Amino acid sequence: MPGAGQNGPLAAAGQDERAVAVARLIADYGWQAQALASVAGALAAAGQHERATAVAAQAEVLARSTIDRKRQAQALAGIAEALARTGDVRTGRKVAAAACAVGEWTTPLKSVLLLSPSVIPLIKVFQAG
Repeated sequence: MPGAGQNGPLAAAGQDERAVAVARLIADYGWQAQALASVAGALAAAGQHERATAVAAQAEVLARSTIDRKRQAQALAGIAEALARTGDVRTGRKVAAAACAVGEWTTPLKSVLLLSPSVIPLIKVFQAG
């Protein structure tokens, strides 16, 4: 669903309750999870880490409920990225690993790099080989 991630600007503008309510109107769990991940990311960027973590947890439940593996991986990657920005590295890594397990390993790459910058040299070696 194009536009599922457009709730982030509402959250960034301090209208996070409205952003979450709009995301909840999306019938498809996968798209709803992606929209909530976007809200969580915006909240994390705004320094509202507790709220971002709570919204990310809601998004994770929905993401794990979707049967579309690609959408599930995308949503989980977005959630992991939001968690990385809150500083919750432990949970972020678990969610990123789940994204890798259900989708292509490149889907959560941005979140993996945010959570574990030490893997950058390994990726360079992998690309060269």
